[in-house]
Amino acid sequence: MTRFGTLDVSPIWRVNSGQTYSIFAEGVPLSAIELARNPGYPANDINVNTSERLFFGSRGVGNYKGYGLLDLALTYGIPVWKSAKPWVKVEFYNLLNNQKLIAWEAVNDNQFPQPIPGQNGGRLFRMAFGVRF
Repeated sequence: MTRFGTLDVSPIWRVNSGQTYSIFAEGVPLSAIELARNPGYPANDINVNTSERLFFGSRGVGNYKGYGLLDLALTYGIPVWKSAKPWVKVEFYNLLNNQKLIAWEAVNDNQFPQPIPGQNGGRLFRMAFGVRF
């Protein structure tokens, strides 16, 4: 520690792998063949109103791309008296402003997948003050 204080620099590269997704239709009514195979047990409760999730292909067939974000934290502490040291810390999340689209919300009315609303990413800045003694 010098008389002018100390500066701590903490960069971090956050790398997140891509997520898998499945292509399916929700609420598909059972076919006549599936209804005919019902053995009639009370635990099954299969009837005309029963629906299922129909997968197109195997589960986890698609992959979203992975992405990386650069974060940076700077902490500056000034020695004032004995061990008392006020400090200020600034943190920058997503410093390089990576705006890569990483997830989609599929719609079931035959439209192309749309971005998930509210997930706009962007940068974040935080500042904190304190005293160590």
